[in-house]
Amino acid sequence: MRESPGNPNQTYSTKRLPLGLSARAVITNDAGQVLVVKRSIGSRHFPGEWEFPGGKIEPGESLDRGLLREALEETGLEIQFMGSLGVEDLVLPDVRVVTIFVRGCANSGKVEVSKEHDSARWLSWNELGSLLLAPPSREFHRRFRQGFPELSEDPCATI
Repeated sequence: MRESPGNPNQTYSTKRLPLGLSARAVITNDAGQVLVVKRSIGSRHFPGEWEFPGGKIEPGESLDRGLLREALEETGLEIQFMGSLGVEDLVLPDVRVVTIFVRGCANSGKVEVSKEHDSARWLSWNELGSLLLAPPSREFHRRFRQGFPELSEDPCATI
């Protein structure tokens, strides 16, 4: 049994739920800030909450292609992977979702949010704590509250 992030008084069994795979990109800019996007108020899950760009990996899709697709759809940015950062496990009433967090470098310039999101912001790791983050991003941020020293470096400088 595991506690539900949406309702801490409710638990769900992880044994019989279908498994979903999600990937999120922790994209940094040259100032060491990370990009987050705000889910639209009409979103099915976690409306109005902030998250790292990314989403569901479709059946038959590789993790890297899925994350590249999701990042481009949600932000208009083409990204390059710079390494994995961690994994979070989220149990919803109808599915168990494993989310892989990957460090990303933006290969292209201006952020243009999709209709799935209301806005995007570049923030320091510490500033993320002031936002209402969606559960996978919130748990990931909580586990790494002190941040990652390498996030202050420009990942694009090594490409």
